[in-house]
Amino acid sequence: MPPGTELPYPVAPIPPPAPGWDVRPEALSPEQLFREAVAAIGKIVIDPGHGGYDPGLEGEKEMTLSLAQKLESLYTDESVKVVLTRTSNRHVSLADRADVVRTESPAFFLSLHMGKNRFMVHAVSAGRARETSARIRDRIVAGLSRAFGSAKVYDRQLPLYLTQEVTVPGVVLEIPSDMNFSDDEGRTALFKIITLSLTEDDGTGRRSKPY
Repeated sequence: MPPGTELPYPVAPIPPPAPGWDVRPEALSPEQLFREAVAAIGKIVIDPGHGGYDPGLEGEKEMTLSLAQKLESLYTDESVKVVLTRTSNRHVSLADRADVVRTESPAFFLSLHMGKNRFMVHAVSAGRARETSARIRDRIVAGLSRAFGSAKVYDRQLPLYLTQEVTVPGVVLEIPSDMNFSDDEGRTALFKIITLSLTEDDGTGRRSKPY
């Protein structure tokens, strides 16, 4: 779904982030932050949920692909890599998505989905990635709670297929169905939260990988 395209279901306006939600108010733009994050991490696999004959919730397969493609477009430096598990409206099995992660061996895995009116963040629970994934999940949950209010975040971990099959640090992020993240303002807050959760200020004003 191209940026600016209306989602095929009614959504509420996204409320402005609460004061102080950004732990780094002087932070760079979300585009610059994401570039620094990818440069620090090296490779990210982004998984747009559903697709093809598997629509998920109404509008989910379009929304997840649109967000993933926007994130991918933020970084084009050939020295790092952003890989999508699907780049069009086609069905990709969960096993094939996990295979992409195994083949690419990224430093981080982000699977995008849509939830019922609240954010949910599920951490990879397999092997050595468990501890790092849980730490990143907690940071994302805290950022979402600061920005949009704790009532908008359902703080519960579910045993999903991908969280148990993927063996690199990662999370499955469910985005509220009643918030339209196809607009620039919504994406700005969301991308900043993700990026600030993946990296830390290394003391020089740049972002570095904390794991």
